[in-house]
Amino acid sequence: MLPRVLDEVEAYIAGIVASDGNITCIKRTCKTKIVTNEESYAYLLVKLISNLNECNPKIYIDKESGMFEVYCYSKSFADKLKEKYQIRPGRKASSIEIPRLEENLVLWYVRGLYDGDSSITELKIKLTRGNREYCYKLPRIVYKTKSPILAKDLKSFLKSIGISAYMWVDSSIYTVVIDGVRNLFTFSKRIGYLHPLKKKRLLEILSHYSYNFT
Repeated sequence: MLPRVLDEVEAYIAGIVASDGNITCIKRTCKTKIVTNEESYAYLLVKLISNLNECNPKIYIDKESGMFEVYCYSKSFADKLKEKYQIRPGRKASSIEIPRLEENLVLWYVRGLYDGDSSITELKIKLTRGNREYCYKLPRIVYKTKSPILAKDLKSFLKSIGISAYMWVDSSIYTVVIDGVRNLFTFSKRIGYLHPLKKKRLLEILSHYSYNFT
């Protein structure tokens, strides 16, 4: 599902910039960039940013690292990201927060966050009960941030849309964790991914399970 209106596109791009990008301003010139390792996703971002008519996005390919940098120059766009979405130029990692938007736009912002800085895994858990050992798999989505405000905001927002999450802190990194089949099915239904590799990974894991929302 792609964003259909410009407000949704803008909120999604803001989430990506907040998680996997940054803004650099020198005098009256501001560069907004997003970095990804997936070529098709880079071109999708170019298309979405172009739809905003804020700047002319381009792609730089780092052949050594295999990373794709989507970037554009526009002070007005950078100012909007700062004023509306609280994304500051320079080092912004510890000050990110979920902006005050309509719930539908917050969903698109959070999609951007998760497309940028989340991982999807399936843990193998072993339990011993008496003389018997039990093994099961635990699907999990992890989001890491240096912003304590963002971690708390994200945990609260997930709860508001029916997703249970918990948080831990390690070396100033705040980790928001979504565990379990039910929560991942709800995540897929309410938030989901546009990033093709993450979307594929989530669907592959969920295909191992069945869950009835009714």
